[in-house]
Amino acid sequence: MNTRLVNSLLQVIESLSEAERSLLYTQMDRKLAWKVSQNRLRHLHHRLRQTQGGEMPQVFVADLLEQEREQRDDALLRSIEPKLNTP
Repeated sequence: MNTRLVNSLLQVIESLSEAERSLLYTQMDRKLAWKVSQNRLRHLHHRLRQTQGGEMPQVFVADLLEQEREQRDDALLRSIEPKLNTP
């Protein structure tokens, strides 16, 4: 493990303004959300193949992406809701 690199990154993050840090965390959350979505789709694909005996039904990617967007939007709104209500 590169401890010096980790410590340097921590110093840089701690030196950021609140706005910059917020932006950083938002970007990191987006990347994590995308990875989670990809894993969900892979798991769904695997389950569909199992239930269909290896045959895949016609799946519309746009519908799957819309569902993922709705879930992500709901999660984002829930995460900022307490912030909206505080003075």
